[in-house]
Amino acid sequence: MDFEKEVVCVGHVPPLFSLADTPLFFLCEQDLGVAGSWVFGEEYPDLMKYGHTLSEYSALFALCRRIKKDGNVPPRIVLTQYRKFVANQNIGTISENMNYVNTLPGEGLSLNKKDVEPLTGNIMVSRPVDLKMKVLDQYSKVHVLRDLLAFVSDSVDRGVISNAEAKEMIDSRIMIPAPTLGCYDGRSFVEIFSLLDQASVYFLARNYQPRGGYQRRVLGFCLERLHSYLLLKRLGFPDLRHENFGWQVVVSDTATVQTTL
Repeated sequence: MDFEKEVVCVGHVPPLFSLADTPLFFLCEQDLGVAGSWVFGEEYPDLMKYGHTLSEYSALFALCRRIKKDGNVPPRIVLTQYRKFVANQNIGTISENMNYVNTLPGEGLSLNKKDVEPLTGNIMVSRPVDLKMKVLDQYSKVHVLRDLLAFVSDSVDRGVISNAEAKEMIDSRIMIPAPTLGCYDGRSFVEIFSLLDQASVYFLARNYQPRGGYQRRVLGFCLERLHSYLLLKRLGFPDLRHENFGWQVVVSDTATVQTTL
């Protein structure tokens, strides 16, 4: 792994975009025939045990573990997914069904590494969203509330967050959508993803309940809320700096973003 010369990409299908000047370090559960792939499940089979519930976090936990094992924390890491990235410029068209996302057709899409790196500093993630309600209430509208409550409780018991932080997290009205995208300084990446990994292992052993359909990614949904909270704290919320935020882009031929099941 050479994070100065590569961009991380996570996917269950081959990427829908490429960078003209930089290879993608593609993380996948099984070999998809993509050059520069790492089939992480072969090295960390425990991350495959629960199927899709971890969503993209399984790949990023594997990456975090590998970095710690190698003992070489890079200055920064750029994270993308097979159809998503964070750009440092406002490109594309605002999605019709997700107003915090821009869409961009894949045909003829040409990007360079500098397009997905921060203009200054080492952290650039998606722009925060005002939920207009508490995180707890928003979660209950689209997912199973019991799961988030159990996850937060387990995170407190494991020592990932305190009681006060748990309340602050579920009462918050601000959230970074898809915080697994963007650019992190290496130290922040390792520290945050190590905590998230601990929280997931503890939850899976104690209070996790499998779900079907869209809700099968239950742990990924819970982790996204905790991840957003930890990241906002690191960025100094509520005194946030605009240079730490870019535009989330989804490669799509239409302005309607299709959810991943």
